Amino acid sequence: EFIATHKPLPIELHRLFKAIFELKDHEGAVAFLEAAIRHGQGRTWMYEVLPLEMKLAGRPDDDVERAMLSRSDFRTVDLSSMMLSAAYLVRFQQLPRELHLYRQASSLDPQRPEPYALGLRLAQQLNDAEAVKWAALGILNYVWTRNHDALHRQAENALLDLQQSLRRTGKTAEAEDVAAKLAEAKIRDMVILLRWQGDADLDLAVEEPNGAICSLHNQQSPAGGVFVHDGFGPDQKETFEQIVYPMAMSGTYRIKIQHVWGRVVAKRAVLTVIQHQGTAKPIVKTQTITLGDEETTVRVELENG
Repeated sequence: EFIATHKPLPIELHRLFKAIFELKDHEGAVAFLEAAIRHGQGRTWMYEVLPLEMKLAGRPDDDVERAMLSRSDFRTVDLSSMMLSAAYLVRFQQLPRELHLYRQASSLDPQRPEPYALGLRLAQQLNDAEAVKWAALGILNYVWTRNHDALHRQAENALLDLQQSLRRTGKTAEAEDVAAKLAEAKIRDMVILLRWQGDADLDLAVEEPNGAICSLHNQQSPAGGVFVHDGFGPDQKETFEQIVYPMAMSGTYRIKIQHVWGRVVAKRAVLTVIQHQGTAKPIVKTQTITLGDEETTVRVELENG
């Protein structure tokens, strides 16, 4: 009745709740929070505290879970809120529901790495074969963060372990399906690698068939390009730049190479273009690029992208 007939200031709501909380009256705390939310006086902290108080009050797990999920407004289909809710579920060991939210989040934005990376660990913990396939294949197809090499190795190892497990239990067909999907996930329509020696910086960019540019300043392009490494000297392990097209459109690509600063040994760089990497018939072309003051452009045709 009080909440229905009064509109306390936010700080007064906090003070009133604190008084109930200090009495360890968990049912009273739940009633207060639910009344405030129901009458349009909810605050962000209430959505955080409500499931904790419901748990302490001994409410059913289904009610606690609904309270946890209410902190996200799913009407807005907001990926960040969904990810936060998934992380929040860990505190209550609601792991299957957390995994479900990660899968929902990945469907909203397949190129976001977090749902796959977090989901893989969770799927392995739950021994959920289908979820392991989803997360590992998602990493191999879509995750191109700075540490993508390590993540890709983890994903591949997870799929290899899954294959062995399926074969041990006599599920040969399922194991073969995992092997086929792993091989398919490792296919790259085009990989562009520029290497050089010396204390210098070269810039690599690609103009795509649709006119878009994939470069350091536009690291994920509409045509499927991902700029995965920006290199510069003097450390020779770092003197390379790389753009990967896991799935690319067919057409003409113009590779642009610019000598930005520094001394390149012999004023030359090596450009390698691999098409259909991971298939039975990859196409590999390597050429030496003589560097000058002007930008160098190399034209490449991609078929069957």
